[in-house]
Amino acid sequence: KIPSSAWAQVPDGSWEKLKKCNFTCCFRNSDEGAVELLRLLQHCRDLEEVDFPQCEKIPSSAWEQVPDGSWQKLKKCNFTCCFRNSDEGAVELLRLLQHC
Repeated sequence: KIPSSAWAQVPDGSWEKLKKCNFTCCFRNSDEGAVELLRLLQHCRDLEEVDFPQCEKIPSSAWEQVPDGSWQKLKKCNFTCCFRNSDEGAVELLRLLQHC
């Protein structure tokens, strides 16, 4: 579990060249830090692969941090079990992915 305060210390644009990220189970039991992380990832224009399996607690407000068209180079994504207990955030995530 990485607290919101830790993500908040990373300046916007710090990861702009990031191509691949894996946050398996980071938001399985809590949404703490999800908004701040997605705020950082919105600047990753070269992102090709994202993995968020078992991240059931990512709220709609976190996915809303990533504007349409932010991840146009995305080729592969994994959201296994993210919505097995709730559809919270599904609409916002699909909105984002339709522009990839």
